[in-house]
Amino acid sequence: ASFTVYSNYSWTATSDQPWISLTPATGNASLSEQTITISATENDTENLRTATVTVKNETGTSKTITVTQKAPSMSVRIMYEPIDYKDLTNFAVVTSDVGWKLSSDQSWLTFQQTSGNVSENVKLIYSENPESADRTATITLTNTSGTIVKTTTFTQPGKPKTYYIVNQVTEASALEDGAFYVIEFYSYSN
Repeated sequence: ASFTVYSNYSWTATSDQPWISLTPATGNASLSEQTITISATENDTENLRTATVTVKNETGTSKTITVTQKAPSMSVRIMYEPIDYKDLTNFAVVTSDVGWKLSSDQSWLTFQQTSGNVSENVKLIYSENPESADRTATITLTNTSGTIVKTTTFTQPGKPKTYYIVNQVTEASALEDGAFYVIEFYSYSN
């Protein structure tokens, strides 16, 4: 951003906030316009922030402008909830207008990429869940300085349990009036 100064006196430009820099910060008397460029560091808070820029000439006359910097927009969500333990394709939907980093608190869940500068769909990398219990990982999204933190959870269904039923059969005539057992396997999952 920039603004223009017209002054027939020497002047100085200052900001009341350290995240603002002004170029140039001083100027000589001139009847032509002088442009001051405002630069700001990345807002690493979750809040809108403001600064006051004051241009003061050598006679003490001053003018002020207010500079407002919006808060970064950051969020992370899972594209869809997996319905099966073998369901191995999913994405973390990262929405951000600042640089970001992704991490997981579980070693079984990693990412195709762990950082970026724009909104992206990031592929999740994980294998079949070998256990019958669901497993959950927390996905953390931070800005590059680590001051803004957003989280979501990813739950992968457990592998269905397989049950075997043993059926007991008695055949009196089969082994000279003795009993024997036939084991039949039936399986089902839940």
